[in-house]
Amino acid sequence: MSDTPKDDLEALRADFDKLREDMGKLTDSLKDMGAEQAHEARGNLNDRLDAAREKLRAGVGSAGQRGHDYYEQVESGVGERPLISLAAAFGAGFVIAKLLDLGGRR
Repeated sequence: MSDTPKDDLEALRADFDKLREDMGKLTDSLKDMGAEQAHEARGNLNDRLDAAREKLRAGVGSAGQRGHDYYEQVESGVGERPLISLAAAFGAGFVIAKLLDLGGRR
């Protein structure tokens, strides 16, 4: 313990100054850690986004290829059986026309 209240007050001020300095250092350290973690999280997010984009591109490419293959199969089927294809198209059109006509008569 100090001899006088003035000495106690000075010691208390010194302690508060040291505490203030330590808190500043702690705050700076936390900021640095936060910045590092944010940078790391941003890098991880970018990696995940790149992987998702690549997966999407592959899926779109695959779907496009399947659509093209299906179109070629339909075209080939129509070429092999033109009369059946014409009858099927006429039948589908007739059914659609009747369905639309029923909706208009109500």
